[in-house]
Amino acid sequence: MARKAVSDFEQLLTAIRYQLAFYLRTYRFLGLLILVLAISGVVLGIDLYSGSAFIVAQDSTASGFLSGYLGNIGFAIILTAAFLGGDAISIDFGTGSGYLLLVQPVRRRILLFGRYIAAFLATVAVGLAYYLFAVVGTLTFYGASGFPGPAFAASIGLAALFAAAALAVAFLFSSFFRTPAVGMIVTVLALYLGFSVVTGVVQIAGIEPWFSLTYAGQAISGVLDPNFAHETVTHLGRRFTLTSFSPYPWEAIAILVGYWIVAFPLTWAIYERKETRG
Repeated sequence: MARKAVSDFEQLLTAIRYQLAFYLRTYRFLGLLILVLAISGVVLGIDLYSGSAFIVAQDSTASGFLSGYLGNIGFAIILTAAFLGGDAISIDFGTGSGYLLLVQPVRRRILLFGRYIAAFLATVAVGLAYYLFAVVGTLTFYGASGFPGPAFAASIGLAALFAAAALAVAFLFSSFFRTPAVGMIVTVLALYLGFSVVTGVVQIAGIEPWFSLTYAGQAISGVLDPNFAHETVTHLGRRFTLTSFSPYPWEAIAILVGYWIVAFPLTWAIYERKETRG
């Protein structure tokens, strides 16, 4: 009896499973998860120590508290995406294991999509851990009646979209290198430092950084901010002013989708054509 051919979908599931196992085996996922849990736990612990009266005096609404608590979630997602996706492609072109893998009867696009989906699931899991602490703090200080359900759901959706775009950019950077370590280092520096520095410098110049990935990520917490303002002008003395911008949710979505549309297909094209070395 002839053996039944393995479908592309079955191969995709296998690729996802092996990539997730790789993240667990290298302790990369667990390390990032523990880091985020530790930071979230410390922040929540400080809030609990401060007491409900102090927290409510600082933020009169649960939405405002959530907005402040989630202000750094973009950092957690960027860092996770950089470490999980920084060597996702380069590992196949500078190591012997990559050579052995790519000569197998598996389409490269299956490997690419499998790794990307696995990285996305792992990044979302890390992000949800951050959200879990935010929910605990909100329910503790404000109760369930004041919980901003629709805005909170919108924030999670924006966080997932941000993770998808950040991973697409990380995969693209990874495809430019043959050495996994170099690919990861460059990706971390570009995603974490590069975008942040450019965003800050452009805003100091009074220009909206609508082209920045990290700028779009501000909408994750901004959608919960009851005092949201797209443009804020701060007067520094008599002569100087500082203009800061916050993206509208629709603007953030457009930026993030644009990054994904450019980065992921380009990564796909490079991965399909790049030659490996034995």
